[in-house]
Amino acid sequence: MKSANTVPQLMVALDVPSREETLALARTLAGTAPWCKVGMEMFTHAGPPLLEDLAALGYSIFLDLKFYDIPHTVAQAVKAASGVGVNMLTLHCQGGERMCHAAREA
Repeated sequence: MKSANTVPQLMVALDVPSREETLALARTLAGTAPWCKVGMEMFTHAGPPLLEDLAALGYSIFLDLKFYDIPHTVAQAVKAASGVGVNMLTLHCQGGERMCHAAREA
């Protein structure tokens, strides 16, 4: 059951074919949707500068890359993501308890 104080927030998936279209959609929706999701394909095309641009537009960013590697590598990736404005990300929990703990600590 939702708390009476819980306000649902809209998240827009920025799953469009190019960086330019991603930013155009983000600008159009700025102020309407507080969150955006960037997936593996768009992140691979545009990289961290896209995340910085989205953060500058005022978005909270969900980076959906499903990190999965040795604990140290995942921790470093989480630190890097938070350094470019990512607010939430995904982990592939088959990486185990140590990996998930390292990510949380990072």
